[in-house]
Amino acid sequence: MSGDKYKLKKIRIFAVGLLIVASVFGLLAKLYDIQVVNYKAYQEKVAAMRSGSLLITPQRGIIYDRNMTILAQNTQVERVFISPDDIKDDEEAELLSRGLSKLLGVDYDEIYEKTQKKGRKDETIKRSVEMSVAAEVRQFKADNNIKAIYLEEEAKRVYPYANRAAQVIGFTGSENRGMYGIEARYDEYLSGVPGRIITVKNAVGKSVNTEHSTTYVDVQNGNNIVLTIDWTIQ
Repeated sequence: MSGDKYKLKKIRIFAVGLLIVASVFGLLAKLYDIQVVNYKAYQEKVAAMRSGSLLITPQRGIIYDRNMTILAQNTQVERVFISPDDIKDDEEAELLSRGLSKLLGVDYDEIYEKTQKKGRKDETIKRSVEMSVAAEVRQFKADNNIKAIYLEEEAKRVYPYANRAAQVIGFTGSENRGMYGIEARYDEYLSGVPGRIITVKNAVGKSVNTEHSTTYVDVQNGNNIVLTIDWTIQ
């Protein structure tokens, strides 16, 4: 073998060896990143993939005047949401979008866009849906055997005396959080703590039907507040 060919062969062997070493170091670096640096983040992702979670909204506390007259309370409504991951095919996505658009008065394109968010389990279609309309949604779901439609009870804030003492009492926003007045000042006290229903899933994403597959995190309703004002005077 001539000298030039021998040198070329040594260079090739060296290059291949260098690539192997670099690959090994790259693999070790990736393993270090997964198992040490970002271990917690990857662990949370795995837990999220293996479980489904449904939020339970707490009841907001009632506001009374000093005579125990109700100034702010809750009325039951429902949130309609879908699980894009549970939609069988595009035909069902279109049917779902048409039906909910008609029943809830939400734009068809807006609903259909949410049906395409694969991997998502909770896409809100409309909040504060009255109970009579919610019943129609349930009937539509049953008539068409659409498992991807869900309803969740929630509370809508109402003020029996309308604008009376409104500047003091304040009001809540779309997420039922205090935005002004007493509602905002004592929001944390009135809000409560949401609960959860956590369901373990198998490798293909289906719920595991065993007595140990579901965990319930109790909801803590908000606290009531008694004001020192008399609404008939102030």
